[in-house]
Amino acid sequence: DYGPERLAQTAMAALFLASGREPLVFNKLHYDGKWNARPRDMANLTMYIDDVFESRYRWQVVDMGAPTAEWHDAPILYISGAGAVDFSPEQVDKLRTFVQQGGTILSESAGNNGDFTLDVKRLYQRMFPTLTLARLEDNHPVYSAQFVCKQRPGLMGLYNGVRMLAIHCPREL
Repeated sequence: DYGPERLAQTAMAALFLASGREPLVFNKLHYDGKWNARPRDMANLTMYIDDVFESRYRWQVVDMGAPTAEWHDAPILYISGAGAVDFSPEQVDKLRTFVQQGGTILSESAGNNGDFTLDVKRLYQRMFPTLTLARLEDNHPVYSAQFVCKQRPGLMGLYNGVRMLAIHCPREL
């Protein structure tokens, strides 16, 4: 029987097979607050990466309440905010666990929101009290890994001596 329901199931299966193998690059974190002030930010960045690397990539939204293991579908957890944000101790622990298990956090202040930047600095301090979020030098490889950035957006990084744990952009890219 190939009724409408069966046809819909077959179409979904074909769609999954067509795009389900594309690598997932970013998870955008859904949390209580102004997390989605720029709803197309990850879609636009992912399209740009598609063009630069001439390959297809994906992104998805993950919920703060989801198990940390689900966040590892992508190597980068993107946290955007357009206002003050305060994560609970349990949420801070989840974010720390994600990073300690090999993930990297990329945070950006949507609308150049200073409250979000201040709260992200506090968040990273709560996550890793012995480390400091510091402005990246103008000659840091992040500014020239793919192409040379003429304007430096003042990126800040949290580095543990081995790898970059988090990068924060206080201004919109």
